[in-house]
Amino acid sequence: MIDIKTIMFVASLKVTIYWSKTMTYLKDHLVLVVDDEPDLREMLVSELQSIETKTREAKNGKEGIHIVKSEKIDLIISDVRMPGGNGIELLDETKKLNLRKPIFLFITAFSDVTREEIHAHGAEGLISKPFDLPDLIKNLEWLCSPSHKRYAMKPTSQIETEIKINQDPNEKTP
Repeated sequence: MIDIKTIMFVASLKVTIYWSKTMTYLKDHLVLVVDDEPDLREMLVSELQSIETKTREAKNGKEGIHIVKSEKIDLIISDVRMPGGNGIELLDETKKLNLRKPIFLFITAFSDVTREEIHAHGAEGLISKPFDLPDLIKNLEWLCSPSHKRYAMKPTSQIETEIKINQDPNEKTP
């Protein structure tokens, strides 16, 4: 039987090999990973560090806001529901400090908030757990790209969704 750490290692290895050749925008950014699940938090931090992204980590929103107040964070990846300060509170406190930075992305297994609600609070997006690690990294790269380049390309998950919606499952692709 394969355990979760083995799966995360294999996924991480695949992403690192691919992205080490192509990463440009995430490199040297400071990313804060906030999640109460230590294995997930450590895996994300390890993966980001492997592509030369600077990282900080917190186990809840209260720890996260202390880091945001003391360091210049470029991007926050946060769970929504955590004991000791949730992601929405972290987002609201962060936006009180600066409306434009850092970029904020939620990852969650389940939540009673909608995408519209998190956008209204100022987050860029919501990704459901379990997520595809290569897609998450591609979307983080997209979020960290300069705005004049960001909107010339689409985020990965939207492109894949559009392809799946518009493609007839019985039709063979060329």
